[in-house]
Amino acid sequence: MSSMRPQPRIVHRTDTLLVVEKPAGLALSGGAPGEDDLATWIRQNADFDHALPVYRLEKGASGLVLFAASSVVRRQLMRQFVDNRAARTYIAIASGYLLEETCVADTPLVYNKRAGRMEESVHRGKPAHTTVRVLERISGNTVIQCDPHPGRVHQVRVHLSGLGYPLTVDPVYGGGLRVMLSDYKPGYRPSKRHEERPLIDRLTLHLGSLRFTSPEDAPEAFEMALPKDMRATVNQLGRLARS
Repeated sequence: MSSMRPQPRIVHRTDTLLVVEKPAGLALSGGAPGEDDLATWIRQNADFDHALPVYRLEKGASGLVLFAASSVVRRQLMRQFVDNRAARTYIAIASGYLLEETCVADTPLVYNKRAGRMEESVHRGKPAHTTVRVLERISGNTVIQCDPHPGRVHQVRVHLSGLGYPLTVDPVYGGGLRVMLSDYKPGYRPSKRHEERPLIDRLTLHLGSLRFTSPEDAPEAFEMALPKDMRATVNQLGRLARS
């Protein structure tokens, strides 16, 4: 695995499950030929041969991933999210200023095979509910907390786009390709020594909090701090908003 990318980290393991911190840019499994993936890393580093992801987390996102040691345990854990007995919370940087401190997206979602993406559909979609809370308004963007239920594929991304505030970096659902400081800082002067680098050029989405009950009936809760790229983006744009 490339040493340039932050490495995954095991934060909790038992005989029945595994919780791993996934860096952005790493697929859960089945990556492109020649690319690393988290499932392979687990087999090589955790002695956990049959780790099954309980939910999906996009390659471009960072955050906590829960794995089960068997299909039986996986079904038990998945049911907790469906029944609202388990929860995962995301931190996102969204484009624009979200004016309401708290709002709810409650539009059903369906996968559009032709477009290759999830879409909102009142008539054909499956129920999906996302609570959105403002954490901080920064230059041209809003840092928000998203609590999805039950947590369908791309649910946060689609619901934010539907509200009119897509992830700041999300080319599939209406966001941009990257965040450049020069796009926000008046009078920005580029360096003569090197080209400007983006503050962030991956999905501005982080699964930072996870709560569930283990098969041994123990309540579990985990948190993962914002990674360096998202933290730097929030700090830089936050300074501009306060100046």
